[in-house]
Amino acid sequence: MRFNLLGILIGCAISSLAASLSLFISINIGKNTIPSLGIILTIILTIALHSIVTPLIYRKFRMKPLFLPTCPYCHSKDKLYYSLAKQPSWPTEEVICAYCSHKLELQYEVLKSKCGHKKGVVRLQLLWPQSWGRWKQLDPIVLSTSERK
Repeated sequence: MRFNLLGILIGCAISSLAASLSLFISINIGKNTIPSLGIILTIILTIALHSIVTPLIYRKFRMKPLFLPTCPYCHSKDKLYYSLAKQPSWPTEEVICAYCSHKLELQYEVLKSKCGHKKGVVRLQLLWPQSWGRWKQLDPIVLSTSERK
């Protein structure tokens, strides 16, 4: 899990927006409603706004998600990667696992074609919502004969 200041500020801004919206709604509904309506409405609006707004923000500003994928080769839980390029070309990035040194291609958006895909490199695609970091493996793992032993 990787935290950065901008991600935390986006989460706080969305939570405060949801709280102020729920306060406005609960005041305008009336006083004869359930007292915990404001809390329930805040939770629902926070989840809804977070899952609608943050993917748009993360794609627009090309931010990395909160969770990076586990390496499909070594299944390391630390999720530590080295980038191969100083400025990776968006929406793909080639990384190397710090533990097993295998190359992976991270796709931050859905690509229409496989152009530029290198054979033998496992591709992982970021799923919705992009701010959380759910990943799907697109290619099967092909191990060389020396790695199978």
